[in-house]
Amino acid sequence: MKVVKTSVVLLTMAMLATAGWAQTGKKMEQETLELRLGGGMQFQNANGNTAFSLDPALGYFVFDDIEVGGKLFWAYNGNDFGYGLGAFTEYNLDMDAYVVPFAGLGLGYQFGDYYLRSHVLIELTAGLKEFLSNDVAIYQEFYYDLASEEVYLRDEKTRSYDTGLRIGVRCYF
Repeated sequence: MKVVKTSVVLLTMAMLATAGWAQTGKKMEQETLELRLGGGMQFQNANGNTAFSLDPALGYFVFDDIEVGGKLFWAYNGNDFGYGLGAFTEYNLDMDAYVVPFAGLGLGYQFGDYYLRSHVLIELTAGLKEFLSNDVAIYQEFYYDLASEEVYLRDEKTRSYDTGLRIGVRCYF
């Protein structure tokens, strides 16, 4: 838990430190495409290994500041692979600044040996995008995952929920 708190503080400080170079954010206008590549890392999972996850997604703004899209999921923990696919929606709070807060909701299906069982997943997200130019932003988001099965192993107990931090890059077309 201390590693997570330290990581959050360092990421937030890094985003704020780049404010001098950042550009005013691109308005999330209707018919804009967003390509995202993000992921996470768990430094020590239940087996003592480092686990990686990758979450590429493609979204489309159906209205100004409101996006819908699809995403894939890939994970590896040193022994096993996990896969998934899903859909998401996201609302961006346009403040006419280089930092754009957002909140999202997702629904997905995940499977593979990485998990104890295949499961349906509901995901809530909230985060910040920091625009480096009109078409490129880095982001960090906190997520809360709620699975239909007890698939997350924490403190030697299986649970149906997980929380964490995801970081990545988003490009707009």
